[in-house]
Amino acid sequence: MKFKTHWALTLLLATLGVLFFQLGRWQSERAVGKEGAQAAFDDAATLPSLDAPAPDWSHITLSGTLDSQRHLLLDNKLFRGRPGVHVLTPLALADREELVLVNRGWLPLPVDRSSLPTISTPAGRVTVSGRLAQLSQPGVRLGEPETLQLGQWPQLLVYPEWATLEAALDAQLLRQVLYLDASDAAGFEDRQWAPFTMGPDRHRAYAVQWYGLCLTAFVIWLVLGFNAGRRSAA
Repeated sequence: MKFKTHWALTLLLATLGVLFFQLGRWQSERAVGKEGAQAAFDDAATLPSLDAPAPDWSHITLSGTLDSQRHLLLDNKLFRGRPGVHVLTPLALADREELVLVNRGWLPLPVDRSSLPTISTPAGRVTVSGRLAQLSQPGVRLGEPETLQLGQWPQLLVYPEWATLEAALDAQLLRQVLYLDASDAAGFEDRQWAPFTMGPDRHRAYAVQWYGLCLTAFVIWLVLGFNAGRRSAA
């Protein structure tokens, strides 16, 4: 059986095949990386205190006073298909100058942002437990950093920076957030924390799709080549 193909078609399909293969490999590597992150999350230590820098997702119990007046609301948080916010409340510790921002979970928010939720906060000294980790960050930050309106609370934000938060609160902050345990009574909904939003299985599924497209490009090249060879021999 004769095989014949045009160089331009070969170049096009080869380029697509290499692109699809590289995308599949990238997704496979992401899956491996997410498995490592999940293992680190599962094996994170429980810290007795904040005396040393804490590895992300370390578990800790802190005692202090939650600020009932000043709350930071992280926008664009979906829970069961509903729009809402994650509530960050400053926690003042007796033995440290820095405040600790506590992510207390999710509250609903109207789509038109016409009103902000009422945030109930325990009074007096509280003991809270959770995992220490970084603020949520965008994959790509466009434009200028967000600004806060001084003296207006609660504040609605998307991806705040530490310097902006410290200026608004007029205080130093521990450069990690305490993600409150799901069992803690001081929190709200959606507190099943994870080190990522897309798990390794999803990345593997995408990898299979890209590898499948790579194989498809090769099969198309073969089919078109044999069809062209058959026509030229006729």
